[in-house]
Parts: sequence; structure tokens; C-alpha cells
Amino acid sequence: MARKQFDKTFITLADIYIAYRKAKSEAFYDNSAPTALDFAEFEQNIKENIETLFKEITENTCTWWEKKSFIGDYYYVPKNLDDTAWNNEQQVHYRSVDPSVDWKLRFNESGNKKLDAKYRLVIKPTVNYQIISALWILKVGHQFESKLDKNLSYGNRLRRKRHNSSNGELNHDSSGLFSPYFSAYKSWRENGLSAMRSLLEKGKNATAVTMDLAGFYHNASPNFLLKPSFLSEIDITLTKDQKRFTKQLLSSMRYWYSLTPDFAERPEGALPVGISASKVISNVLLYQLDKEIHSNLKPAYYGRYVDDIFLVFETPANTNTGDAIISHISKEVDCIKISRQKGKQPSLRLRFIYAQDSDLTFTASKQKIFSLSSEHGEDFINQIESQIREQSSEYRLLPEVPHSSALMAEKTLLASPDASLIADALRKADVVSVKRMGLSLLIRDIESYTSDLVAKDWIGIREEFYGLVERYLLTPKGLFDLSGYLPRVFSLMISNQDFNATKAFLSELNKCLELLEQTTEPSSKAQLTSCREYLFLSLKETALKASTSKGFSNWDSLYSSLESLDEIRTTSGEKNTSIEDIRRYSRLLLLSDLGSRPYKDFWYYDQEREFRTKRFPRAKSIQKVLRLKLIKRFREEANLKTPHWPALAFPTRPLSIQEIAIICPTVLSDSKLFEDSILGLRGAGTYSLGNLGLNTDEIDGECYTVPKYSERKVIVALTNFETTDEQFMNALKGTPDRSVERYESVNRLINNILKTKPKADYIVFPECSMPRRWGFNIASRLARQNISFIAGLEYYQHNNRNNIIRNDCLVSLTTRATGYLSNLVFMQPKLMPAHEESVTLSKKRKKLYAPLCNDKALPIYKHGSYQFGVIVCSDLTNPQNRVRFQGKVDSLFVLEWNPDVKTFSFLVEGAAHDVHTFVVQVNNRRYGDSRVRAPYKVDYKRDSVRIKGGVSDYFVLAKIDYGSLRSFQNKSSRNSNNDEFKPVPIGFKISKNRN
Repeated sequence: MARKQFDKTFITLADIYIAYRKAKSEAFYDNSAPTALDFAEFEQNIKENIETLFKEITENTCTWWEKKSFIGDYYYVPKNLDDTAWNNEQQVHYRSVDPSVDWKLRFNESGNKKLDAKYRLVIKPTVNYQIISALWILKVGHQFESKLDKNLSYGNRLRRKRHNSSNGELNHDSSGLFSPYFSAYKSWRENGLSAMRSLLEKGKNATAVTMDLAGFYHNASPNFLLKPSFLSEIDITLTKDQKRFTKQLLSSMRYWYSLTPDFAERPEGALPVGISASKVISNVLLYQLDKEIHSNLKPAYYGRYVDDIFLVFETPANTNTGDAIISHISKEVDCIKISRQKGKQPSLRLRFIYAQDSDLTFTASKQKIFSLSSEHGEDFINQIESQIREQSSEYRLLPEVPHSSALMAEKTLLASPDASLIADALRKADVVSVKRMGLSLLIRDIESYTSDLVAKDWIGIREEFYGLVERYLLTPKGLFDLSGYLPRVFSLMISNQDFNATKAFLSELNKCLELLEQTTEPSSKAQLTSCREYLFLSLKETALKASTSKGFSNWDSLYSSLESLDEIRTTSGEKNTSIEDIRRYSRLLLLSDLGSRPYKDFWYYDQEREFRTKRFPRAKSIQKVLRLKLIKRFREEANLKTPHWPALAFPTRPLSIQEIAIICPTVLSDSKLFEDSILGLRGAGTYSLGNLGLNTDEIDGECYTVPKYSERKVIVALTNFETTDEQFMNALKGTPDRSVERYESVNRLINNILKTKPKADYIVFPECSMPRRWGFNIASRLARQNISFIAGLEYYQHNNRNNIIRNDCLVSLTTRATGYLSNLVFMQPKLMPAHEESVTLSKKRKKLYAPLCNDKALPIYKHGSYQFGVIVCSDLTNPQNRVRFQGKVDSLFVLEWNPDVKTFSFLVEGAAHDVHTFVVQVNNRRYGDSRVRAPYKVDYKRDSVRIKGGVSDYFVLAKIDYGSLRSFQNKSSRNSNNDEFKPVPIGFKISKNRN
């Protein structure tokens, strides 16, 4: 019998399953190496592969840490290409605007002087090694990471059950290991700016310093981790098993690194870029830096985002030069030493007793020091914050893609060799970083177009974009500056089945690589060969992922494109043997939730057969950590087919809160089911959901309760938006208008609302105005900005029954009840068709879905303290529907497609008085009379907003002061001459929930 390496309780089989789930999720979002196909293949025999790995880790017969086949290979990827050696100030300026032509001209003008291209070493880890990496964090690394102060170290922080805590219990249930990037980065930046402002407001001069380490991972040796001096410094005591496992991990890192060309230049060691353990080890390496700056320098602010430092302190006396500032820092902080070389700016080096084999330098070129006087500093901060807001607003807006490549180039600054830039947080803000941001936003928007539109309808826009890519990305400089975006561009081409574009793309990429061979030093030839292999595998995997897109069928063209892709590599390798192989890979990626299309989308839209649970882990301990019972219960309640279980047990894009409630509305009336579904499908715990969802209130009847902090006033954006008769009829026929013109019209209108102050709390669209797919996507995007969305959806089929259609109102309400900002979506159907609508439906042999006419069909929405109801158009003509809301709501939203504006004018005015509430009427722009009507005593105040007509879509913001209305309705006497509102109707009773 094999002897065990560890105590049997140290690493269990269940631990390996948890580590696999986290490793898979991290790998999916880490673009450093293409490993999705490896995970998809591994998952085909998940039970056997996990059990085999468990034996390899725990039994003494295997020395996995010194096996290349277990650890993985390496690649070189583009890092930096400095062409300043070709600059000749004595020559007459002559440049071509074509980057590739200009590159050749400058090469010839330099006397064929070749440039030194820099490539970055990254690991191509095996699946087993990525599991080991995640497992080490779960068993050991989290202890090191917990010693980092959350107020000092912001980046690469592990997910813990206690939010905003460094030492809370590690979250084993979540899919990933690390907390989201953006929120941490935002806090790191804003906290520094706030500290600067605070010093200046006190009348003190401030100094702000930003700097980052050069080649951090490649110059950081992991050997320090088990040194007694470090363990003493960080105050950690490891068990025998923890030390042994850590020693094995460090041995594997040293072994892998020894096989790379970089080892000859720096034999002291480096951290592999591309595995999760390196993120934790690199973070804790700088523990002493955090501690000494915080305790010795006593700054107003010190924040570190991985290796990016943001430091703010009161300017010391007699320090009015950069040299004086870094001398002050070095004097106060023991681990920081000044390094001076003749003819060069001084730099700062880190020297840790426990890590003398690491070469950590804050180079002068990456240092920025700002002196802010109390008189002028605040203007500077305002300028920075204004730039941040401008950048953030770009991310918040809905997609709007320019229709010409010239406008695209202008938007992304790709055509500009230089630019006047403002640093977003006092950091280096070179032209490249700004171009990356602009290009990232442009690609994000085009990806949204791909998701929401039919490919043939906007091919011209894509062709313009591809031309932009060819001119500015597929060039030597573009490849080094922007290579990270090439897979996303290639994915767009495959997803939209633009195969002529893929061949042109690959041809230009190959020409670019050949140009690099001609114009860069031969010493980098091996790295370029490795880079070619990396690009080949990355783009191949990208193409296969993209082929999972809904409706993809052009397998012959995909095969042909992959054959063209093979020309990128200079070494022979395994080729695709058949189209059947490609289809098999695509299927594996889809079922593993690793394709461009999430498995969840396939599961509830297109999965036709039940999946058998073969190779199913039967042990209860494993089923518990995989939450299979919770997933099964959700599936049964939602009446979905038996899924491919690993896709839900190891998800990369789990169902959102919104999707859980839409797919399984039962969760809205069963809080335990809702909590279990969130845990089972998302691996997320929740605060007690309590009364969230559908409840029967003794006072108000059927209610949807969505917790939210509420003011006593809300801002509502009323849209004056046109939907044509043709669009109406197309939706009725099942061929809705999802043209790019209509899409951009909707997005443009909402973006204008987002740019306007004050910020809207609710955005409202009229009846039958929004394609269903767009409505859900828009609701989700707006929810991230804490904006709720109420919109009439176009006709769509009810439960795949051709003759029964639905006319629904989508009600999306934001909440933090789940512990983070999200939204719940409710679908409220129209109760009865209008007379003319009924005739139209009858001619098309259609029937409108008819819900039971009770309180459940007309629920009250309790969004925080704000209570409102929704009525769809002609349902307002039924007085019983109006009476249902009397005394129970602060507002009544009426969504209309109504040409009879005069009749409805009386109805709305009457409803405002007999329901005694704010009535928000939103009608098709073609007919108009959208307004907010309130039971004010003074006539001119009753229509606070009233709009009609216009040749283009627009909106108006309205403030609803429901707190004042409530106060009036709760008064014992309502006949004062000073009252703001008209008296309530006879018999009016205000709901106790509105006291």
C-alpha cells in the first residue's frame, strides 16, 4: 500500500473538486495562456481525472513537482517594442500615415538598424498544475494573504465570507478565488484622492507619489515563502503538512523556470505569470513594504494595488525637489534604498532580508511625484476626478458604435501617435494606455451588437472595424501594444461568420510577424517563434469558443480558416484532422461552459434531451461541496431538462440573480428556495432574503417586495419614444424589428438619460416598445448603476404556443439584498386586449395570454419604502383595476400604445384624484400625451410634466415627491387652506404600510 505524504485530513478528495472549480473559473478569465480546451477535455472524465490527481498529490510514489508533463510549458508574448532608436532629429520629418509602410521607411532610414524586441515569459500550465495552484491557496496561501491589511493592499485579494475583511473565512463556495478587479481598483484610486483633498482642506501642502515595480513577477523569487525570517515577520506558524505542500509548490516553480530561456539571465528565480498561486505569493512578498511605510512614514494614505503604489503625505519641510522626496522616503522606510548611477535618474530598490534573491526596483521612469499646495492642489484634484468621471461614464453607457473606421479611430485615438493626456490617478498615462482603454470600449460595444443584433443587418459597421484593426493592430507596434485584443477581434469575426475577414486578418498578421523578423534583433528570434506558437493556439481556441455561438453552422469555412491559421506557426504541430474534430471541440467547450456562449443559455433555450449523469461522484461529501442537490431542486422547480452537471457544478458564468428569478419565478414566493438556488448555482451566500419577492400582505394583497434604501422622493425619466405600426405587426408575426437603426435609437435615448443630472431612479418606456431580449440586457446594465427599468415589451409567444402571445410589462428593480448591487425582474402581463387590439389579434389568429384577474395580476411593487403599481394601457379603463390601488400606492405607472389621448386624458386625471396618487403615463411618441399627473390643489402643478410630438425620441425627468403625498394622506385633518393636495376621496383609507 502506498505511503501517504500528508495527514489524511489535510487534503481530501472534496478539496480537489473545490480547487478544480476555482482553477477553471480563474483560467477562463485569465488570458495569459489558452487552456480552455484542456479543461474541456479534462472535464469529460472529471471523476477519474480528479481521483487520479488526488492519488498523485497525496501518495509518496509521485514527485509531480519535477515533471514538465505535470507542470506545463511556456510561451513568450509581446511586451515592449521601443522604436526611439530610429528617431533622428536631424532628418526632415517624413512619416507615412500607414503604420506598416512607415515602419519599413524608418527601418531603411536608420541604416537597417534592428530593434531589440522585448517579450514576456508566461506559463502554459496543465489543468493539474492549475488545480494544485488553487489547492495550495485553499490549504495554505490564504493564511499568508490574511495577514495583508485590506486598507493597505487592494489588488488580488481573496474572496472571503466576511465582505471587506482581510481575515474572514475563505469563501469555498464561490466560483473564483479573487475578489472583482474593478471595485478594488476604484477604491484604491479614490481613497488616495480623498486623502489628498483632506490634507489640502486642512491648509496643508501635500505630496503624492505613484510608482510601480519593473518586471515584478519576473524579478521576484518565491523562495522567501518558507524562510524563518519571513514566517517570523508575517507571524505565521505552518503545520508540517502545510510546509511540505508549500515546499513542493516552490520546487515546481523553480523546476519550471529552470527549463525556460530566462533562467540563464536570472537564475535566482521568478514567479510564473499565469497561475493563481503567483498572485498570492507576489502580494505577500511586499508585506514588509506595507508595514514599514504605514508605521514609519505615517502617510495620510498608502495604497498598493499589487505592485502599483499610491502614497500621499504632508510635504516635509525643505523638500522641494523630487530627489529630496525620495531621499525622505528612503530615510523613513528601512526596506527602501536609493540606487544611483552616473548619468541616470536615481531609482528606489526594495531590500528585504527574507528575499535578497529578488530584484525589486521602482525605476525612475515609472515614478511620478506631485507637490500640491493648498492654493492650487484642489484644482488639480478636481481635474483628475473630472477625468475619472468622464472615463467612468464611458463604461456606464449603452453601446453606440461609430459607423465609419475614421470615427472609430478618432474615438480610440488609434490614429494619433501622441496626445495630450491627463493622468486618471496621478499614474503614468501614456498614449498606449489610453488607446487600450478606447479600443477596449469599442470592442465591448461591438460584442454587444453581436449579442443583440442579426449579423447581416450591420455587416458594414463590422467591415469598417476590421479595416481599423488591419491598419492599427496588425502592425509591429500595434502587435506589441495591443496584442491582447487580437483574440477578441478574431472571436467577433467567427461569431458573425465573417470568414473573408478572418482570412484577411490572418494574412496581415503573418505579414506583420515577418516584418518583425526582418526588423528586430536575431537574439529575439526564439522568443518570436514562441510568440507565433502562442498566437496560433490562442486564436485557434478563440475560434472554437466562438463557434459555440447560437445558430453557428458554417463548419467548412471555420475549418478553412483554421487551416490558414496554421501558417502563423513556424514549427510543425498537430493539425485539425477533420471538420468532425472541430465540431467535437466546439461541443465540448459549450458543455463545459467555456465557449463564447454560456452553457446556461443553451440549457434553457436549446437543450433538447436529458443528460445522463454518468461518471457522477456518489460520495455525499463531494455532492455537498458541489451543491448538486440544490441545483437539482432548482431544475425541477424551473421544469428544465437534466443538465450536463459539470457545467453547473463548475460554472464560469453562473446564472445571475435576475436570471434565477426569471427562469424559476417560484423563488420569488419561497425565500428558502431562492437562497438555496443562489448558493447552488452561484456559490454565493445571501443576507436573509426575508420578505423579498412575492408575498400576500393582509393590507395590500399581492405584493413584490424588493429591499432598497429609499429617499422620500424619486426621479423618473419619461421617454417620448416611437414604435411604428410596422414594428408592431412584425412582432405580432414573430419577426421583430431588431435592426441596428432601432437598436441605436433605443441606446442613444437611454445614454442621453444617463448623461443627464440629476440621475434618474427609474426609466420608463411605453407599451410594446422594447424587444424582449434587449429589455433584459438593458435592465441588467442599468441595474449596475442602481437604475430601475419599467418597459412595455413587444409581443412574444407564450410557452412556445404559436397562437397565444403575451403583452408584458418588464419591471426591473434594483437591490442590494443579495449583498451586492443586482436586480430582480418581474413580468406583468396585460389583463385584456383593447377592442381594436382584439380585432387585430383575431385577424392573425392569435390570442392574448389571459392571467387570472385577481390581485396577483395587478401586484403592488414595494421598492424599499416606495410603493407603486403598473397598468398596461386599456386595463386602465376598468374601474376595478384602478380601485385596487387606492390608498396603497405612491405612484401608478400607465404604459400605453394609445391613439385615443382625449379619453385617456380624462381617465388619467380621474385616476390621479380617485386613487389619489401620482400617475405616470408614458405613451407612444406617435400619439403623445406622456405626463405625470398628481392630485395637487393648485391646477398648474397637477401636470408637473406633459409632453407630446416631436420628430425624434427624447425624454423628460420628473420628480415624484411621494413623501409629501403620504404625509398629507396620513393627516387627521385634510381641509386646511395650506394643504398642497386636494382632499382624498370619500372612504379613502391609506395603507398602514405607507405610514
